[in-house]
Amino acid sequence: MFGRDHAGVGNYYDTYAAHQVFENLPDLGIRSVLTLEWWYCPVCQSVAYEGHCGHRDQKQDLAGTVIRRIIDGGQEPAPTTLRSEILEIVRECADKYNGGSAFVTPEYLENRAPVFSLRTLESCTCSDHQPV
Repeated sequence: MFGRDHAGVGNYYDTYAAHQVFENLPDLGIRSVLTLEWWYCPVCQSVAYEGHCGHRDQKQDLAGTVIRRIIDGGQEPAPTTLRSEILEIVRECADKYNGGSAFVTPEYLENRAPVFSLRTLESCTCSDHQPV
């Protein structure tokens, strides 16, 4: 799942650059889920998604840093910040798959079980190079 600003730090990349990466990839047998922006909507009185809420002019941005602290810190967020049922699922998966952290860590990468594997792709067929 890739949302806005998952491409890099600050304004170095375009907001949806992480989405654009998928435009030129061959079929890998996986489905990417590309999401737009989430915010708090005072009209809907809940966290809202750009694709569903028509009140963009009244949106209140959600800070990713605050969300990360809530998820990792065990805090219970206000309903205006994160829906409790979503937080519950994230925490369950973090406990099951990553020792309690909802984020990719060096320990996770070292100890994770493979989810799937891909066949080796050969990008060059000339005799000067080895397959990638």
